[in-house]
Amino acid sequence: MSATERYLQGSELTILEGGTVIPCTEPDLLFSDAAIAVEGGRITAVGHRPDVLARVAAAGARRVDLQGGFVIPGLWDSHIHLGAYVPPHEQAFSHETPGHHMIRCVRKMQDNLRCGITSLRSLGEDNDADLLLRDAVEAGEIEGPRIFAAGDIMWSRTAAGADDFRRHVRRAIARGVDQIKLLSSGGIPWRSDTIGHTLHSYEEIAAAAQEAHRWAKPLAVHAMGDETIIAAAKAGADTIEHGFVATEKGIAAMAAAGTMYCPNLTVTIAWDPALLAAKGYPEWFTANAAEAAARHHEMFREAVRLAIPILAGVDDLPEGDGPVGIEMHDGQIGLIAELKLIRAGGMTPGQALLTATKNAALAARSQGSSAPSSRASMPTSSSWPATRWTTLTGLPT
Repeated sequence: MSATERYLQGSELTILEGGTVIPCTEPDLLFSDAAIAVEGGRITAVGHRPDVLARVAAAGARRVDLQGGFVIPGLWDSHIHLGAYVPPHEQAFSHETPGHHMIRCVRKMQDNLRCGITSLRSLGEDNDADLLLRDAVEAGEIEGPRIFAAGDIMWSRTAAGADDFRRHVRRAIARGVDQIKLLSSGGIPWRSDTIGHTLHSYEEIAAAAQEAHRWAKPLAVHAMGDETIIAAAKAGADTIEHGFVATEKGIAAMAAAGTMYCPNLTVTIAWDPALLAAKGYPEWFTANAAEAAARHHEMFREAVRLAIPILAGVDDLPEGDGPVGIEMHDGQIGLIAELKLIRAGGMTPGQALLTATKNAALAARSQGSSAPSSRASMPTSSSWPATRWTTLTGLPT
């Protein structure tokens, strides 16, 4: 934990000043010559320095000089699996012990924290490992980011019928999940003639949504194509994950329902069909990757045009020596790659930042910006982070 982090978690009033604050409460808002007042781990005031000093009892407060740096809220990865593995690593890791799986989960969550990613929306984990780590972090037993956990979600591959969905959702809530996640369609690593196949009926998704919302839990739906996306949006899903083979119809359904969209744009770049074929992947696998990539980024631009709320989430990437540590793409942190692709898809720098801050907090039903009463977790950068994303990789720990 850095010295600044210790200040932020202390009970005494701390004022951070002498920099620029990007609060991520609305697009492109920033405060130059800013100050942030933090007390008891909570932000009590943020804005232009004279205004903040006028609102708090600054006499006797601890003062921290930001030295002209930029401050943003801690970033979110809105689609992470702490211990998952994907091809080409599944053979090497498919027989690992639960203990080794937990070691990889710890490594990945802590790597994210050390890169300024202070909140994780965990959307499925074997052995409910994300629930255990969430509670350990909250109890101060281990250092890590805040985790919003879905626990083990594999029940959703085999559950059948609305009553069965309600039963499983209740069991998940009893285990203490923060959100419900459904695997409602195919995917790139799953053998089929199209990744757009729907696994769940409208009635099943609606039953899960109704039960989750009765307990104030959001519902995330893994949905690749229009049939699943339209059913999930109409059924009341809070977020659609992936949407790799969506068309204008699926995008329009999300817009009409007010559904948030986590597109995982880096996945369809990293899973390059030509590269997969050259490495000897099966023909069905490369065909799935090609289907996913064909219109994904084009349809993301349509989602931006329709002002659908976007979430920045990385998911699992096939790069590196194995599924150990933070996800990387082309030599850069996966979330940074995702934010760059979001920006390239038509969002302003400020809008792109919101996908990894405010929007993510809304999806998790949490407080997660630099607004007053938010929890204090704030990476700093020596330059404007929305135009030089890579500066975040050099954050001090």
